[in-house]
Amino acid sequence: MAGQMDLFLEKLPEREEKRLAELEGVIRKNLKSFFAVGMALKEIKESRLYRGTHWTFEEYVKDIFEIGKSSAYRYVGAADVLLNIAPGVELLDNDSCTLSPMGDKVQEQLSSKIIRLDNETINNLPNERQLRPLTKLKPEEQKNVWQQAKETAPDGKLTAKHIQKTIFDIIGTPEKKMAENRRQARNNERLDPGFREAFASLLLQVEKARHEKYKNTSWEEVMRHLDGLREIVAEDGTRTFQDMVPRMEKKDRQKLLAAGYRVFRLDMTRALIEEQAKDGSWFVHVSFEVDDPAIVYAFDELMTNDKHLRG
Repeated sequence: MAGQMDLFLEKLPEREEKRLAELEGVIRKNLKSFFAVGMALKEIKESRLYRGTHWTFEEYVKDIFEIGKSSAYRYVGAADVLLNIAPGVELLDNDSCTLSPMGDKVQEQLSSKIIRLDNETINNLPNERQLRPLTKLKPEEQKNVWQQAKETAPDGKLTAKHIQKTIFDIIGTPEKKMAENRRQARNNERLDPGFREAFASLLLQVEKARHEKYKNTSWEEVMRHLDGLREIVAEDGTRTFQDMVPRMEKKDRQKLLAAGYRVFRLDMTRALIEEQAKDGSWFVHVSFEVDDPAIVYAFDELMTNDKHLRG
């Protein structure tokens, strides 16, 4: 089957075949030099130079260089980070540039592109492992973290562990960032006390109608009133509650629980506030009498704690 599929692979133009061979030579020669390798892999991927022999970039790097896709993307990511954080690194387009040193500059050829590094950068060139934690950050965050990590490195030793600690100090852990996003969404929900009381009463009436199986207030009337409310406010924006407070996946809850956060949910139908256990199950945190509006205020009070999140 693979042989038949190969018939549909694209024949590269001679110019691109030559370029691919040059880039593959750079990669084979410099597998321990992550910057040259990363930039070569990046060009192969972005220009789809692998398409003459392989359907995907991932298959290509595995077959040709015996490296997994995660390793290939680490090389590319680390090279991008180095270009961003190190002012002494340049990637120049210059087909006729010679490879001899120029003043205090040292050059390394990447076929038609020249990687130029000044002496200070070469003497302090980080490795791929050090740069790996920075690949998930925005460009400006990368620069800030890198600068602070250099200034605070114990005994001047800039390790991957210290860089990761600096990320946590500046940006916070993934769990902290997730919790802050959800709290910020909660804080944006400005609520007048009068509105809160009136809406709590409405919710209780809806739950009462459901409990009575719509005997005294029909389902149609409940929906008509709720739709009427939505129509009134729909003219003022298109965001939904899910847009403002994205649904928290089970794996996210588990990360937050392991980090010391507590997750609660409000069940108006059963008049319960439930808390999630570390195994993912829910247990009763506190119960109320049906139709007791205090449940709404109790839940709001729980949410004032920075370590408490809405499930």
